[in-house]
Amino acid sequence: MNTGTDAGTRSIEMEMTIDAPAEAVWAALSTGEGLEQWFPPTARVKPGEGGSVFLSWGAGVEGEGRIVVWEPNRRIAWREPFEADTPVRFLIDFELEAQRGGSTKLRLVHSGFGAGADWDEQYDATKAGWTYFLFNLAWYVVRHRGKLRRLISSRRPTTRPVAEVWKSLLARTGIDASKAGPGTSYTMRLDGIQNGQVEYVREPRNFAGTLTSLDDGLLFIELESGTPSWHCGVWVSVYGVKEERAAALQVALDEIMDAEFGAA
Repeated sequence: MNTGTDAGTRSIEMEMTIDAPAEAVWAALSTGEGLEQWFPPTARVKPGEGGSVFLSWGAGVEGEGRIVVWEPNRRIAWREPFEADTPVRFLIDFELEAQRGGSTKLRLVHSGFGAGADWDEQYDATKAGWTYFLFNLAWYVVRHRGKLRRLISSRRPTTRPVAEVWKSLLARTGIDASKAGPGTSYTMRLDGIQNGQVEYVREPRNFAGTLTSLDDGLLFIELESGTPSWHCGVWVSVYGVKEERAAALQVALDEIMDAEFGAA
């Protein structure tokens, strides 16, 4: 099927094998409840070709796409934004292939980025985001399927230099960025000392790691692009954790972000 990908644009292409059946991966991609366990805190899906996918990280960071491919357990693709007359449109295309032994090969193609240098920052930031979110998807489906994710998060505006915030925020959380490489262990301060393993670092923009001391949770720090004002977000995903524990973690994170950026 021709989904209308525009010529002369760049695409992000990623592939991974997930140790879970295609039906489980499909459910995480094609339902609002499934998407909310690894992607945005709020998601809604109107299933079927011609339906829609709505994703929201809060006011100003949300959007809706029109579903252009709907093949249960095999492929889902949607175009963003939903309106047909928008000049710049993106295609997010997930293809699933069941493997012997019950695993699933997942391929993502996110197309529609311009070829010019003025697109470089958005392209790089989106690629970094997908690197983390696909890891989060696999982590959820393999380790936490059926559990409720509680998302502890804070996203703050600032005009300070990105490199300055990167150094200061990681120091405030107790993360030693100089020793943080994929596969290495790290600790952070968040309602006590939390332990984990580094999964991805893109200095001075992104840090991602597991949180083994929080029942195999996940941490993602993102210093977004923007001039002169931009946002810094910290996102902690915990699964099967009681509401009271999640609330205490949220208070601790808010205190860190208040100290770094001022009271919200």
